[in-house]
Amino acid sequence: MESEYREMLLLTGLDHITEEELKRFKYFALTEFQIARSTLDVADRTELADHLIQSAGAASAVTKAINIFQKLNYMHIANA
Repeated sequence: MESEYREMLLLTGLDHITEEELKRFKYFALTEFQIARSTLDVADRTELADHLIQSAGAASAVTKAINIFQKLNYMHIANA
């Protein structure tokens, strides 16, 4: 149950950023997650969330995503 909540939290956060912000997020995700650039480049928001969770687990993926949102100054998403 908690894992599903974290997965939804991650997906919701990704849904609330613009396409340009998503590109920036993917750039920083390259260093935070062990995912190939070619995979990230073509992933939509749902696929991206799935790749992040598969790479790091739900709890860690959410924590890392929040860190990226903070780096990008997307505090409205990091605090959500």
